[in-house]
Amino acid sequence: MTHWSLWLGIALGGALGALARAACLWAAEAVTAQGNATEKAAARYGLLVANTLGCFGIGLLVGGVSSLPEWLFHSLAVGVCGSLTTFSTLCAQWVQQARESAGVPKALIQLGLNLAFGYAALSAGLAVGA
Repeated sequence: MTHWSLWLGIALGGALGALARAACLWAAEAVTAQGNATEKAAARYGLLVANTLGCFGIGLLVGGVSSLPEWLFHSLAVGVCGSLTTFSTLCAQWVQQARESAGVPKALIQLGLNLAFGYAALSAGLAVGA
């Protein structure tokens, strides 16, 4: 496999992961629009779903790594899962929420939920992929 085909696979996977992430955010907005949740709350729920799905995907890939060709593993792990989940977005939302009045406790809960769900999803993916 050439480097170009590996890079192309990662780029295409990245596009798919970014679209999946946007879909998670849009779905959260649609679901929360029916209730009284704000747009910021919807974004936090969407990010939680995206991060959880990405962690589960990485767990599946790492658990079953020996059965995948190298190009496919990198396309899915680095491309799809890497663009589906972003730590920078989580931190930005966390800081933004913490700056709101009485936002620090809620921000810590949100951060804890992302870490807990991510850990649980990664562990589940490892178990299923093994």
